[in-house]
Amino acid sequence: MKQRWWMGCAGAGVVALIGLAAMGVVRWRVHTYLDSGAHQPRLQAEDIALINDQIRRIDAAAPLEVCGSRRDAAELLNPMIGLDAPSPPPSASPWWAHPDVTAALKRDGSKWWDRIAEGPRGDLSVTRELLAYDHWTLPEADPGVFPTMPGWEVPTAKVFSLQTLAKLRLLEGFRSAALLPALVEVRHLASLLACGSNRMYDPMVALALLTFEVEAYHQGVERGLIGAGDWRPVPKSLIEEMRQLAWSFMIIEAGWVEPGVETPKPPVWLRGAAGVVVECGDRARLRRGAPARRV
Repeated sequence: MKQRWWMGCAGAGVVALIGLAAMGVVRWRVHTYLDSGAHQPRLQAEDIALINDQIRRIDAAAPLEVCGSRRDAAELLNPMIGLDAPSPPPSASPWWAHPDVTAALKRDGSKWWDRIAEGPRGDLSVTRELLAYDHWTLPEADPGVFPTMPGWEVPTAKVFSLQTLAKLRLLEGFRSAALLPALVEVRHLASLLACGSNRMYDPMVALALLTFEVEAYHQGVERGLIGAGDWRPVPKSLIEEMRQLAWSFMIIEAGWVEPGVETPKPPVWLRGAAGVVVECGDRARLRRGAPARRV
């Protein structure tokens, strides 16, 4: 659980600010002290204007599918995904979620697409079946099971295994010389995850899936498996801008905005940005003896 605290709150405070500085929204050097609440920078109106420009550019590009309301992928995915420990393991844990399978794609420090010949193989029909679903309600911990646990320690959906699933499906597309259906299915998986995001990790994993898709597209064109015009990948520059926007909303949701400055609402795919900030604030409040907010 300590690792989750570092990834969430350190990311929300320090990394977010570094990311903003890199994109030119925040133009000053800062040191954030989450526990004391001191020396926190505040975004100005001109910073919010730049963030609004980013939102408009990303919305215009429409990198992800629109969330629907017809059929929920929870019935198919949630039994496979499950929650982090100390929750019970998922009732139908799939082969692609096993740590050994993930490790096999990282062996020797090579690129994941270099594992076409020897990469793990198995049934990946779930990505095709998911095309019939238009949204996903991610599994969440029952509040009654963890009534006294701080928000940042409550188990969350184990979405990181979806990165392995996406890579394996793309590798299968390379092996079968049918890469285009794999690209379609991975884009759809990223969209489902973004639609259902309820923690900061969820949209970040969705962006990772988009990155794998782009890498597979370029490899496919280079290997002659698809033509350059057969698929429209999300540009890596846009994915990076989406990632930076995620960090921006972590700062906005933390309240580090100049009083009186109107802030935008996060896009649907960034709903998870608020959750991790609440977790960080909870830890700070508890250290000061104040009650925590529930997520």
